[in-house]
Amino acid sequence: MPATRVHPNPDVMTTREAADYLGISTAMVAKLLHAGLLPSGRIGARRYFLRSQLDAWLAAGGTDSEPSPGSAA
Repeated sequence: MPATRVHPNPDVMTTREAADYLGISTAMVAKLLHAGLLPSGRIGARRYFLRSQLDAWLAAGGTDSEPSPGSAA
């Protein structure tokens, strides 16, 4: 089931939305974040993902790519 849009900007995604966009589980998103492989940002306790960063991450090979400086908060 598609995630309900939480943020008004379609280029900013929640963890659930990012998981749906990437076609993986939220548990896999958490594993990738813990490993420092998935680009994301944080505001307080909320994690967010930019569509452009996820697209670049996928284009670079996804989990096989090295994390870029400052990509995981």
